This record gives sequence, C-alpha cells and structure tokens, in this order.
Amino acid sequence: GVIENWHARAFTSFGDGHGVWETGGGPLPFSARNFVDVSQWAMSIKPDQLMPTILQLTKEQFHLAPSTPAVHRTLGLTADAIQSHGLDLSRALQPSGTGLVWAAVKPGQPLNHARTYGGDNTMATLVQVTNLGISVKDSPQNTLVFVTRLDNGVPVASADVSIVRLDNSVFWTGRTDDHGIALAPQTPLRSAGNPWKFSFIVTAAKDGDVAYVGSDWNEGIEPYAFGTRYDLAEASALLRGTVFTDRGVYKLGEEVHFKGVLRADTASGIQLIPAGAPLYVAIRDSRDKVIERRTVAINGWSTTEWTAKLPADGALGNYQVVVSLDKKALDDEPPRPPAGDEEDPEPAWRKTVRGGFLVAAYRRPEFRVDANLAGDPPIVGASLRGVVTARYLFGAPMVNRPIAWTYSRSPIFSAPAAVADRYPFDRFAFVGCCDEDLRPQTEQIASKAATLDAKGQLALDLETRPAAGIPYQYTLEGDVEDVSRQHIAGRASVLVHPASWYIGLKRPSGSFVDQKDGLNTAVVAVSPAGSPVPGVTVEVTLVHVQWHSVRRAEGNGFYTWETQRKETEAGHFTVTTAADPVPLSIPVPEGGSYVVKATARESDQRSSATRMWFYALGSGYTAWARYDHNRIDLVPERDVYKPGETARVMIQSPWERASALLTVEREGIRSHTQFALTSTQQTVTVPITAGDIPNIFVSVLLVKGRTKVDGPDDSSDPGKPAFRLGYATLTVDDASKRLSVSVKANKEEFRPAGAAKVDLFVKDARGVPAATEVTLWAVDYGVLSLTGYRTPDVLGSVYVRKALQVKNSDSRQRIVSRRVLTPKGSDEGGGGGADSGGAELRKDFRVLAFWLGSVTTDAKGQATASVKLPESLTTYRIMAVGGDKESRFGSGESEIRVNKPVVLKAAFPRFLARGDKAFFGSVVTSQLKEPGTATVTMRTLDPDVLQITGETKRLVQVPAGGSSEVRFDVVARATGRARVQISVRLGNETDAFEDAIPIEVLASAESVAAYGEAAPDAKQTFALPSGIVPGFGGLHLEMSSTALVGLGDVWLRRTAIVASVGARAGGRLGRRVQTARHRCARSARASADLVPRAGEVPVPVRRICVLAGRMLDRIAVPHQLRAARVPDGGALEVRHQCGGHGQSVQIPRR
Repeated sequence: GVIENWHARAFTSFGDGHGVWETGGGPLPFSARNFVDVSQWAMSIKPDQLMPTILQLTKEQFHLAPSTPAVHRTLGLTADAIQSHGLDLSRALQPSGTGLVWAAVKPGQPLNHARTYGGDNTMATLVQVTNLGISVKDSPQNTLVFVTRLDNGVPVASADVSIVRLDNSVFWTGRTDDHGIALAPQTPLRSAGNPWKFSFIVTAAKDGDVAYVGSDWNEGIEPYAFGTRYDLAEASALLRGTVFTDRGVYKLGEEVHFKGVLRADTASGIQLIPAGAPLYVAIRDSRDKVIERRTVAINGWSTTEWTAKLPADGALGNYQVVVSLDKKALDDEPPRPPAGDEEDPEPAWRKTVRGGFLVAAYRRPEFRVDANLAGDPPIVGASLRGVVTARYLFGAPMVNRPIAWTYSRSPIFSAPAAVADRYPFDRFAFVGCCDEDLRPQTEQIASKAATLDAKGQLALDLETRPAAGIPYQYTLEGDVEDVSRQHIAGRASVLVHPASWYIGLKRPSGSFVDQKDGLNTAVVAVSPAGSPVPGVTVEVTLVHVQWHSVRRAEGNGFYTWETQRKETEAGHFTVTTAADPVPLSIPVPEGGSYVVKATARESDQRSSATRMWFYALGSGYTAWARYDHNRIDLVPERDVYKPGETARVMIQSPWERASALLTVEREGIRSHTQFALTSTQQTVTVPITAGDIPNIFVSVLLVKGRTKVDGPDDSSDPGKPAFRLGYATLTVDDASKRLSVSVKANKEEFRPAGAAKVDLFVKDARGVPAATEVTLWAVDYGVLSLTGYRTPDVLGSVYVRKALQVKNSDSRQRIVSRRVLTPKGSDEGGGGGADSGGAELRKDFRVLAFWLGSVTTDAKGQATASVKLPESLTTYRIMAVGGDKESRFGSGESEIRVNKPVVLKAAFPRFLARGDKAFFGSVVTSQLKEPGTATVTMRTLDPDVLQITGETKRLVQVPAGGSSEVRFDVVARATGRARVQISVRLGNETDAFEDAIPIEVLASAESVAAYGEAAPDAKQTFALPSGIVPGFGGLHLEMSSTALVGLGDVWLRRTAIVASVGARAGGRLGRRVQTARHRCARSARASADLVPRAGEVPVPVRRICVLAGRMLDRIAVPHQLRAARVPDGGALEVRHQCGGHGQSVQIPRR
C-alpha cells in the first residue's frame, strides 16, 4: 500500500461580516491557509445604500460578492500555516482615505492534497474605513450617541448622527455637542418581545468621514453580563401590587376573603389606579381550571376586596387568583404557530398580579411550640440553657409528650444589636467577612429524642465550640407530638460571642480614602452589651490586595488573561483600648484595595477579630483584575443610599487615561456627563433622589485611542482602539414609603363569643399621623402556622426592583486588528368553649375571627373597630395592612387568646368509611389548681348515620393543670354527615361543643369508553353496576366528535397541540392539527359544546397537553372517527383520561 500525508484543510477567513478599519491602516487583512490563489472584490457603498446592503449580505450570510469584476490574485503560500494577506481598498475609498466598502474574497485552487470545506466559500465583509468610533445607548425613552476619534479617543463635536430603520427610513437625525454627544428623544427602536434582534443602525459623519454601528453589536456587554435584568416591557405602565387572602390554607366549601392593593407602575413613578376602574378576576384550581370569574371595581384608595366560596367538590392543592385591568389577559393564550422570525406578542402575565392559597383537608392545630435558648453569658466555651415549651392554644401545658430536638450553629459576620446601638455599623466595622477557609454554612451539633415534663417543657444544657474570632448563632429546634399524633415544631436562636468583647474599627467617611492622607481610623473594644472595654491589646495589620495579570498566548492568535490575587502586609500596629476609641493613623503606600485586620486574644479559646475593607484613591497605577472581555467593575461606596444623599462610585479602570462618559440610567438615560479619566481608581458622584426608589443604574464608558505596545509580537493587536463598559446598581432605601401600623385589642384574653375592641394607629416614617385605609382581620394562630402565613408586606410588591431598559452597542466591537483577525469563536411552630356556667354548646369554630376589608383612619391616624369573636378556644393573630394615597404602605399584628378554665377538645378522625368502628376520643384539660373528677357525655344527633355502641357517659380523673383522655365506641352505619355533641363538667366548670364527621364510601370511579358511528338508529347499551349505595355517587356521560378530548387536565401545561375535527352531513370527518407554543387550556367537557345543528356537527377546539413538554407536529385522527358519518347531526366522543384516571364512557347523542 501507499501512505500519503495530506495537508490541513484549506480555508479563508474575513471576520464576522462587519469590520472597522482605521484610516491609514493600509490593506485590509484576511486570513487564509493552503489556498494557492483567490478572487477578490472591493466596491464602494454610498451611505444611503448601507442598510439595504447590510440586509442583502445578512440574508446570504455574507457569502456574496459585489457585482463589480473580480481581481485574480496569487497568494504567497506556506503550507499548513495560517497567513495574513492584505486586500487593497484604496480604489474604493474617497480621496480622504475613508469610506464604506463591500469587500469579498473567493478561494481558488487549494494546495495539492489539501481538502476544502466545500459549498459556496465566498467570504464577504462590509468594512468602514474611518477614524470615527460610535457608542450607542438606546432605550424607548431616549437614545444617546457618543462619537469619538479612533486614533486618540477624543470626542467629536458637530458630527451628523442618524438613526436608520430596517426599511432604510431615517428615524432621527441630530448633531453631537461639544462633548461628542447627541441625544434622541422617544426612541422605541426595539421590539419588547425580541429586543436582541437587529433593528437599526446609527451612522455618524464628519468632514466626509462616515461610520456606523449595528444595534446588535453588543457581544459581552449585554445587560445580563453585568448581572442586570433587562426588560423593555417596563417602558409601558405595569400593574403592581398584591392580592392576598385572609390566610394561607382553606378547606373545600369555605369562604375566601380577598384584598387587592394595586398601583400603576409608570415611567414617571407609582400612580393610583383611577377609582371605578374595573378589575377582572379569575380563580384557578390546582388543575388550572377556572372556578370563578368576576369583575370588581377599584375604590378611591386604589384597592378592592371581594369574597368567594370554594366549591364543595373541588380539587385539593394550590389555587391561584389572577387579576388584571385587561380582561383579555385572563384568557387562555390563543394557539400560535411554532417560533419563527415573527415578533412575539407581549405575554399576558405582564398585565396581571397573582396571589395564591392552599386548599387541603387538614385538621386545625390545637397547640404551639415555643423554644428559648440563652447563656449567662453566651460566650464561647460556656454552656447554653435551652428550653422547649409546648402548650395548647387555649393556654394549658402539654404534659409528658414526646419531643425530637436538634442543636446547630452558623457563623455570623456582624456584632449584636446592642453594639450597633452605641457604635453604629455605618461608622464602625465589627467582625466582617470572610477568610478564604470560612464559609457561611450550618453545622449540626446534636440531635436526640426526649419527653416533656409536667410543665410541658424540656430543659437542656448545651455546649458551645471554639469560634475562630467570630460569633456564631446557635439554634435549638424542638418537634412535639400531640395525643392525636399531630406534629408542630418551634425554634430559638442565640448569638454566642467569640470573647468578652468585640473589636471595632472606625470606618472612613466612606469605603474610599485618599492615599496621600492615609487611613484615619480608631480602635475600640466593646462588650456584647455595648459598653466600651479599656485595656484590651489589639494587633492591627494593613494588607494590600493586588491582582497580578499576565497575557498568555493560546495559539493560532488567541490570547487570554491569567489573574492571581496576592496579599501583601503593608503595616503592623499594636493598640491598647481605652474608654473612648483610640485614634490610629495608618499610612497607605499606594492606591488600590486594602483590608485592615484587627485581632485581640482573651484566652486560648476566646478571641475577637475584625476585617475592614477600603479602597485608596491616589496617583500611580493600580493593577485590578484583567478580563478577556470589554467589561470593567464599578464599585459603589455603600450598599444602600437614601434620597438626598450623594453616591460615590469607583471606576476600576485598566487604563490611566481615557475619554469617559458617566450615565445614570433606568427607563432611559436620566443624566450624562462626559469627563476625562486620569486614574485607575477614579470616582464619580451621583445625587440620589426619591424618584430613584427602589434602584437606579450607574454606567461608565471608557474610550481609548490607538496606543503603542512594547513587547513580543501579539497578533491580537493589543494597542488597537478599545472601549470598556461598567455598570453598578445603586439600591435606594424605601423607608420613606413605609408606614408604621399599630394594632392592639382592649385586652389579651377573652371568653368564647366575647366582644373585643381593636385600636389602630398609623404614622409615617417621620412619625406624622397618616390618613390610611387599613384591612383588619384575625385568624386562628394554629391554621396560620400550617403554611407559615405572615401579615402581607405590600411595599415590596409595589416598589418592585426596576429593570434596565438601556442597551449598549459600540463600533469598536468590530475593530479589525492590524495584523491577523482570528475570531475566538458564559420560627416557630404552630382548641374548643363557652362561658362558665351552663354547658352552652360551642358551635362557632370559624378560622377567620373577623374581616374588615376597609377601615379608614382619621387625620390623627387613628381608628377603632368593635368585633365579636368565635367560640374556638385558641389564639388569634390580629393583622392589619394599610396604605395611603401617597403609595406608602405598612403592616402590624398582635395576638389575643380565647380561653376557659376547663376545656374539652375533640380527638376525632377526619372522616369514617361506612361500616367503620372507631374510638372517638376527647381530651379534658384543666387549668384549675385542684384535681378533680370530670364527667364527660357524648350523644349523636344522627344515630342512623353514626351510632354510639357503648356507654355515653364516662368519668375521668383530671390532675391539677393537666389533661386526661376519654374515649367512646362508635360505628358508622350509613353515609352522610354525623353530628355529635360532647360535654364535660368538672366541679363548677363546664364546656361543650358540637361537631360533624363525614361518613363516606371509599370507592374508585369506574370508567368505560366506547366508539362507533352516529346514525338515526345508533344505540349504545350499558348495565348499571351492582352494589350501588343509595345517595352516593352517580353516572357521568360525555360524547364528542373527537377521541382527543379530555387529555388537557392531566399532562404538562407548557406545550400543546390544538386539534379540531368536524364534518358535515354525509361527509367524512376532517382534521386540522396546529401546534401551540405555550400553555394548554382545559378541554371543554360539557356536552353543550356539541349541540347538533341540522345537517352539521359543531367543531369544538380541544387542547391536548403532551407529556414531558414535548411538542408533536401532528396527531393522526383515529380511523374510527375518520370513517364516521353523521347524517342528522348526532355526535360521538371517545374520551381517554390519562395519568392513571382510567377511561370514561361516551354515548351517541340523539
């Protein structure tokens, strides 16, 4: 045989289709390997033909040569080497050496024994030979164009700027000012549904020199690359706010109270919705079925409320309420063809506000678990005392119940609140985060089981572990089991100090200091209680943090930055603390990033450490981390600002000199300032206003001209014109928008069905009373604990963190290197009674004690409400949510208890099946100081349904302050709801209640499917099943002209296939299948969908959800349906129900 050595594949490369070539740069380079010759073109393009030419080349993927004659050229060839060749553009340029050129190269003959990639290998590029660079910031509100020189980065004044749309129309024209900036107003240039799509170009012309930038020239500087959300939909008014319910969980058949607090979020700020505006409401169950639609009106406070009753036979699970000012937003999305190039419409969810609640078959919690953890003092090395207490919601302890407890700890990187009260954290640094080997994670120390004592408590002595100079939060959690096997947990935490004191370092006025002035700080030792501790020896070390970056060649013209962090000690000091902070001046050798470390040791186990970061601003070059992209870091001096303050932001620049542009952005460009960068640690300032709540964005653009780079040959041309872009998000405190709401009842404990008065007081952040609309309600604490329901905080749902609506593009993204351009092608846990005297039956066990949807405070911020309480023996949480017409919001809560000296509570099963025998337990709890004998009596009001088979009266000994259980034997005779009454008498104290228990038949639904032809004499027979229970169950018949109906409720709801099938009299059933890209609507099940007309079968549209979200392109209509004939308008449906629910019978309609 013969062995041949073949060469590498032959290819040519001309960049990515667009190029920026600096004036005077000589021939335009292109790359080639193993081609002997090429054909090349260079044709001048007039500015008014630029957009059509871009679209033409884009359509052909830049594999299109100009119409001018080609020039044949033989290449100097080195086998298997990627070589740079120059294409002479001079004949296509203006006398000034600038212009727009359509250039192309078509390879000719490859080197012998070198394969090609095949196909049309013509490579084209649209190159601008220019000395103008263009930076664009576009938004729907306005668009900023910044024109600078490529050779030196200097702004260009009086340049003519145009924005050109895809149809080659000129959207806007203007001229740059003395700073090289032009600002175009009202520029909705991008589609909100597809903002990344190429939509326009911006051109700039000056003295015959023309440059352009495409709207999609933003690789690596997209908003998400800076961790910033981008959303053009926020350019339109959005519905903000919340819809909340009175609690988090309900049973079927119960009433749900809804409250909507809504605002319009516009470009000019948060606004009230006009009074009387209709609000459309839809409630969906856990199967995504709409169970209610209604329309309510917005009131003068921009709120609304309504009540809905859950269906008794509805589904369990998570329900959702959706509201919108646009009625169509609540409809199911119409079917649309698969994704293509067409613009996506605005999704309906953007126009809605949603809330949710759980529907479940639950038993109401009847007790709570509280924990306490403390030390005396809580310092590392000392023991902690932990106590878990369980008590019934009416107040009695849970005696001798089992408990499972766990004990854990997590690191904390700040001092306790008492320290901050005297030495505020904005002025002093304590602890700080973090050493490289320490991560914020939870460590479990112990986990055991135990039993509560006679007081319903568990007491524990718990150890603490070494702390490495920082405090730890220790947590004790206890899970208690009731007699009825209900589990509820409670937890408590305590901060364990690393030593008898914390070390504080006085902060500079901000995170930035001038290098020449050094760091002027002060050292203090502070006890956990906030008192200064003199005489503590503190070791202070200044550490300089630097980044060493090296540019490494990866081969074939690729280079990357390798950056390593290095810490160098820059100073060491010893300070002895006094009653006042001890001043300490620390010289700073140069600008950059520093950390001050302060450590004091009390013993081998106890020490305290603090780390404080700061940045030094000064002359000289600071080496920040280098990146392989065009982004830089901007560092705000603080995390949060208040209106009226001025923010400082440091620019971590890789260059000491550059032209810079500062912009403040959100809905658009709010302000802009052009300045000269003169340092690698330069700062800029931004005033903060109330209109900046909740956040704004600060951007800095740096532009640098061509520079001379000394060193080894680098084919990536590191000295070419460049830009860098940085973003910082400034959070603006919304405290001025928060109201203080105080709610308090006239006493803490009431008897069942007692009357209560609730007082409200509302004031703003300045302490001034505020006229406010308040929603006031109270709910059983135990039910709230099932879902961890907390009083809603409306503020965060109205003042939602804003997205950026500004997008950047820069012509320097397409700079062609002057050598070779090779594309490098990212805490808590959670009863029954009547007044003492006669055994009055307690029947009113409402979870919701009261609901007052709109209580208005007066000019003094005060209001009083009188309410009647239910008869449950439990704790109620009173909650209040308020909002005023200035869109300020707040909430408050308190607790009250309904109690009796002797309490009887049920321990029943939630339901019984017909024929079941059971023990009906009741627990008698005494809060009396003396033991006694209790008489407990039970009777059934529906003996035909539930029968008591044993004694109906029992005696039981009840200890002082304790509980005893008594049981009665019952048998379920028939289906229905059985009412029972149980009473107790202990001495002169009594209690009694009435409850109902459902008796059911436990059986699964049986389903059968049938199909056939619908004709005048068509029949379908079926037999009734044996063993029918009178009054229980039923028969459900459905029919349709398609076998596809009914799949919608059981599969995933992201992808759908919409099938409609129909036929006329005497004809075959037709079919049409259309893919739908989003959600699957529920299949209509009512036979009313198929009401026959003379000679015609109606065509209901069915949507079928597809397992695992797969999209099927077509579904074949079953053969039986295709062959069906319907001469008189009858209809037949074959229904298959998936997901383990069986099949259902379908009967021809007559």
